[in-house]
Amino acid sequence: MKRNRTKEMPLGSYDFLGSLRITSEGYLLHRKYQKIIKHKSTLLSHSQNIAKRKSFIEGAHNQKQKNKTPPKKELRNFEDLSIKSKLFLIATIVSQKDIKSSEIEPLSERKESTLSPDRSYDQEILKTLLKEQAILTTDEVQEKNIRRDQKSHESTIQNQSFMINPLVTYEDMVSYIVSLKKKRKRENIIKTDEYKSVCDEVLLAECNLFANKVMQEQGITLRSRWDHWKPLTPHLFNFSIAQIQCLILESSKDVLKNYRKGFIKSEISIETIVTETLRNMQKTGALGWKVKPLDRDERTKMEDCSMLNKVAFNTICGMEDGGYSQPLNMIKDLGS
Repeated sequence: MKRNRTKEMPLGSYDFLGSLRITSEGYLLHRKYQKIIKHKSTLLSHSQNIAKRKSFIEGAHNQKQKNKTPPKKELRNFEDLSIKSKLFLIATIVSQKDIKSSEIEPLSERKESTLSPDRSYDQEILKTLLKEQAILTTDEVQEKNIRRDQKSHESTIQNQSFMINPLVTYEDMVSYIVSLKKKRKRENIIKTDEYKSVCDEVLLAECNLFANKVMQEQGITLRSRWDHWKPLTPHLFNFSIAQIQCLILESSKDVLKNYRKGFIKSEISIETIVTETLRNMQKTGALGWKVKPLDRDERTKMEDCSMLNKVAFNTICGMEDGGYSQPLNMIKDLGS
């Protein structure tokens, strides 16, 4: 008897005619695998969505924590103030007519800027003291106006009067000033970044004061602000006030000539003077040139030296002219 040698074809295989044979068992198995694959892909997609959502929530939470302002520290006494605010407050009080008065007169009532070299920087000083609660407004309406006008060039702070925080006593300030006679105390202050920041900002205010006087002589009525000169900050360390004034004067010659001819506007002339002064500072430093200091004249009288110059340079560093003739790199330990 002949055996039937017909081989059983595997599920889903091809017969001799090339057509696909799928048995009922093969079809059921095919459908089973489809369901398993679909289920796994659904689980994978679901887990990916969960991971994305979790990442988004964590990112939003971290951003919220980053933007969250820390609680405001309550001022307890004079010692709680930063070094910068201490120097600002001393200069503010000593620059007044009555140094024992608890009220700070409005800047608009002062004939000249006796607090700092420049009016616009005077406002910055009072804003800093107000922020650290060293001084207080006498009216809630005034405080709202100041906050609303923080970014304005002509701030309402110019016309406001303030009072010294009662927690900051006159005796504590006198005690601090007396302590500055100790060399170790002064050296510790000089080493701080805060003191370096005060020196830089005073020099920027000096730049602005002198540039405004030069522009006024040429009939330019638009006034710049001290912070317009911030690009010069990295190079201030190597120049005295007199040397910086010489660079500003040299940089402004061509700019003001073009302004008089109508080639540039007054707004552009200020920016160009700042840019040209910065370029000359960089060039001088790169080539090792020495800048001849500008001699004092009607624009740079010794009597016009501000109180903040005297506190920052004379009292702390032992200078005699408010930093006019000596660059910051002559001060030992500064920037080290």
